[in-house]
Amino acid sequence: MWAPKVKGERAALYDAATAVRDLMIAINIAIDGGKDSLSMATYVVNEVVISLRQLVIGAYAPCPDITKFVTPDIKRPGNSHIILVDPSKGQARLGGSAFAHVFSGQIGNESPNIEYADLLVKTFQLTQYFISHNMILSGHDRSDGGLMVALAEMAFGGNCGLLLDMSGEHSSIQQMLAEEVGLVYEVESKYEGQILSLLNDSGVPAKVIGETTPHNRISLRYNGSEDLNMPMTSLRWQWMLTSMYLEVQQSKAENPMAIAMEKYETLNAANTPVYNIPFSPKPTAPEILLKANNYPTMVLRDEGTNGYEEMIVAARLAGLDPVNVHMTDILNGLVDLDDFLFLIIPGGFSHMDVPQSGKGFASKIKFNKHVWEMLQRFISRPNTLTAGICNGCQVNTLLGLVPWHGIDPDKQPRMIKNRSGMFESNWVHLKVNDSPSVLHRDMAGTIFGAWAAHGEGQFYFPDREVFNRTVEQKLITMQYVTPEGKPTQKYPFNPNGSPYAIAGLTTPDGRHTVCMPHPIDRSFYPWQCQWLPDKFKGLEVTPWLKMYQNARKFFEEY
Repeated sequence: MWAPKVKGERAALYDAATAVRDLMIAINIAIDGGKDSLSMATYVVNEVVISLRQLVIGAYAPCPDITKFVTPDIKRPGNSHIILVDPSKGQARLGGSAFAHVFSGQIGNESPNIEYADLLVKTFQLTQYFISHNMILSGHDRSDGGLMVALAEMAFGGNCGLLLDMSGEHSSIQQMLAEEVGLVYEVESKYEGQILSLLNDSGVPAKVIGETTPHNRISLRYNGSEDLNMPMTSLRWQWMLTSMYLEVQQSKAENPMAIAMEKYETLNAANTPVYNIPFSPKPTAPEILLKANNYPTMVLRDEGTNGYEEMIVAARLAGLDPVNVHMTDILNGLVDLDDFLFLIIPGGFSHMDVPQSGKGFASKIKFNKHVWEMLQRFISRPNTLTAGICNGCQVNTLLGLVPWHGIDPDKQPRMIKNRSGMFESNWVHLKVNDSPSVLHRDMAGTIFGAWAAHGEGQFYFPDREVFNRTVEQKLITMQYVTPEGKPTQKYPFNPNGSPYAIAGLTTPDGRHTVCMPHPIDRSFYPWQCQWLPDKFKGLEVTPWLKMYQNARKFFEEY
């Protein structure tokens, strides 16, 4: 985006294009498409106003193994070191940095550049090698905020401290806040020497600049002086404040500041999650997957549903025989539930959540005599199951499938807007309870994470007696829990404010189950998980696949 018709800007555009060309040649990449806006000037009250000069490039590359990646959260507090990789060869220019903008009120006259393209290429190639050989625990880049920001963010994510000891010819502000090209690795001692040797032998400057600690403190000594010694949580709270204030502006809650404060105070005080799996998750045996006619399963979608494909994959991986069915097929009489054993309504935003989540979808079923009678025949058969995930949870509660059939419509539990007043999409921690649910058989005590994505996920019970009976009969299949595994009302660990931390329900016979998060459809492979403890990273499948494996066993045993 540029204003080349303004005096001097055309020459600057030429210089920028030339620099980009030279860099692409040096690192052997190309631009294969683009969009330009070269009319970025206008008159405002007889004055020419031009946009800032901008060039935005998005890069992509082949990824031979999606399980080989590094995240910027420290993994081994107290048992790892920090390495700075510096292909800028010691440069520390503050021009254009966040520090210059915020504290000096000026842009500066010398900004970071790439003088050593060959070192940048070598840094990239060696980093890929280290990642592919599992030699790096975590990593970050320093070009967005500087080295101190990168290090602090790694400690924030790892919920730990740092003990840093550095020296150099520049001031500590220049060294720690310049946004030069460079990387930070967290490594174990056994790989430290090899990594440093390979980098330095290739001409890439690299050195150990500190160590991780399990303590709540970030300490920096620079050229022998202590420049920083603060609790990590105090720094993290400052880092969170901007996001918190933005969230206050976006929230539609009754008291946005209270909600935002609760969220960020809860997150800042959180510990590392403790997950538990009381069984051994296993993929479905190949001989089962190859078997024909593996229990016909209808994955029913409607206009706006978007989670049916991953739901079909999950059902197939469990040894079921899923069929993709649209609601119009049901309404037109092309498909009959009598031909199926399992009815799954997946997540998504049917009818764009108009007028409310799931209401349009449920209305098509409930107020069409033919479809409603077909559903009643289906659930009356003792060998059938239903499952509703997210939008399907909203639909099935409106249909009265849970917590039991025959509740008066005025007393029927349903889903209402999240307590935050916002759409919530995050990784939540879930605990599986002892319940009659067929899908959760032999899973009680499991504590594991799953994705959640909803705007109306709060379970609402208009009638207190229905709620009490639901609790007494142990029909709450899953609850939102803290990282320590305790059921919670605290936001955002409870993303919607559901009472009793309810994340899912079932019926007394266990044949009909709903849950608001997405454990089975979006979290059945380890690589789909946002976070996992090391002891579970070797799993072939997560414990959530057992939900549909249990469904298959139910049909086998019936």
